[in-house]
Amino acid sequence: MQKQTLALLVSGLLLLSAFAGDTARPAEWTGVKDYDFGLLTRGRPAQHRFVLKNKSSRPLLIDNVRTPCGCTAVDWPEMPIPPGDTASVLVEYNAAQVGYFYKTVKVFFHGVKGPDVLSVQGEVE
Repeated sequence: MQKQTLALLVSGLLLLSAFAGDTARPAEWTGVKDYDFGLLTRGRPAQHRFVLKNKSSRPLLIDNVRTPCGCTAVDWPEMPIPPGDTASVLVEYNAAQVGYFYKTVKVFFHGVKGPDVLSVQGEVE
């Protein structure tokens, strides 16, 4: 009985270690994940392109990118990103309101638990 329990325990640990590599984040963001626009002029939208590299061994698909409000728009590739290739997520802030802003953008990848979080900030005068 003890040998069976030990065999099951070892099998479970081996199975867990086989899937341990899948818990790593598949995207590696080049450059900053938190971008500061600095000072913006009211009514003049500003854009920043966040670049990512697929560091997994499988094609990487962005399922969705969520923004906190209508003041922030995003554009991302709809086609899968091949292993080793790069792609980008374009974030545009409309600069309609005067004052400081800090906005987060959540990038959801197919088959990956939890989003990668990017942010933009700045001040509109």
